[in-house]
Formats: sequence, structure tokens, C-alpha cells
Amino acid sequence: MGASGAGKTTLLDVLSGRKTGGYIERDIMVEGYPKVQQTYAMVSGFCDQTDVHSLFLTLWESVMFSAWLRLPNDIPSDKRSGFVAEVLQMIELDEIKDALFSVTSVSGLLAEQRK
Repeated sequence: MGASGAGKTTLLDVLSGRKTGGYIERDIMVEGYPKVQQTYAMVSGFCDQTDVHSLFLTLWESVMFSAWLRLPNDIPSDKRSGFVAEVLQMIELDEIKDALFSVTSVSGLLAEQRK
């Protein structure tokens, strides 16, 4: 996506609302509309590449855990599972959903897949 130092992480930090230093000089627009952080947070997810995941969880379990943290409490478990399946299919990781996060040599995720 760009060379080191090109601003990829800064862009993602600004879009996710996680930028803690510096200042933003312009308006943030999404599809031509002003970005509303609360709405944007409901339809997007951002996992920093330095985030720590449990070494003993599968990809499916990690995304499901995130779904339990992000989605409203009134959404039933089977619907959450459906959302997780849809997300994994969209990002083309559904075929390796049972791979462990940590053990790359034994049915684990490659570095690119972990990112």
C-alpha cells in the first residue's frame, strides 16, 4: 500500500479515531459525508498490527470474541455467528477460520493473515 513512512498507520489512526498526537487540519469525509465517529465505529473495525491475541484461539474464536465486545447485547448468538462468518468470507479468511493465531508451523496463520 505504500513505503515505510508514507502515512498508512497515521491514516488508519485518524479514521479509527485513535490518533492521540498532532492535529487534523481538514474535515474527514466518508463517501462525501462528514465522518461521525459513533456511526463509523459501528460499521468498521480496526486491529492495530501490534495488538496481542491469545495464542490458543483460532481465527474464528478471535473474531467471535470481538463480535461479542462490539455488537449490542440484544443480538442473539446465532446472528453474531452469522456476522462473523460473513466478515471472514468478505476478507477471504473463511477457509482458514480454524487456524490458530500463533503457531505458524502447525496449522497457524501466516504473518500476512494475522495482520
